[in-house]
Amino acid sequence: MSGSGKWIAALVAAVLVAGAGGMYAGASLDQGGYDAPLSQGDSNSDGEGSGWDKVHRAFDVISEGYVEEVNEDELYEGAIRGMLEELEDPYSVYMDRDTAEQFTQSLGNEFEGIGAEVNMVNGNVTIVSPIQGSPAEEAGLMPDDQILEVDGNPTEGQTLNEALMQIRGEKGTNVVLTIGRASASEPFEVEIERDSIPVETVHAHHYERDGQDIGVLEITSFSIDTADEFREGLDELENEGIDG
Repeated sequence: MSGSGKWIAALVAAVLVAGAGGMYAGASLDQGGYDAPLSQGDSNSDGEGSGWDKVHRAFDVISEGYVEEVNEDELYEGAIRGMLEELEDPYSVYMDRDTAEQFTQSLGNEFEGIGAEVNMVNGNVTIVSPIQGSPAEEAGLMPDDQILEVDGNPTEGQTLNEALMQIRGEKGTNVVLTIGRASASEPFEVEIERDSIPVETVHAHHYERDGQDIGVLEITSFSIDTADEFREGLDELENEGIDG
């Protein structure tokens, strides 16, 4: 593969975080590949050429001159990760093809895992809320618990998605989480058996205010069924005779 080879990426930017848990929206660049532009006459003021020129020169030097054999595909993967890491945004992450497929599956109406909403809080993988009736709730996980390790692998330095891909897994398999809790004197381990977790992304409820019955539709995350759940929740509230 030459320095002007194909860039193949699945780039997912999770950009919405609100309410009781993470709400995710994404965009992907996949399947087709992308030719990195090579500058002809454009150059920086320092005379070193364009940014793409530098990238290709670095690739050629490493792939042709490094003392040990290198995997060129891994060099491209690393370059993409480096660009995303430079953003210092925990919700903009690079996914390879396998990870992207797992992420897409997680947008279905159920997934296999421990059943907890997880977010990145101050650089720490943190439980937002265990899903009611889930293995996570039964194991005693609580909001604001920090997941320090997954099966002995530290989560420090990982993206949120990298940690989630380790926590999730096939139904019936076990995962051991090392938990940090403010009320605990030291971290402790929790072993949880994964299960199929139904995903309810819309929750309908209502409350009284100034003599009016107000309906509320809360979207806690997104899946392929969110639009249908929203319509069903709205119909439910209207049938109950809300004022607004």
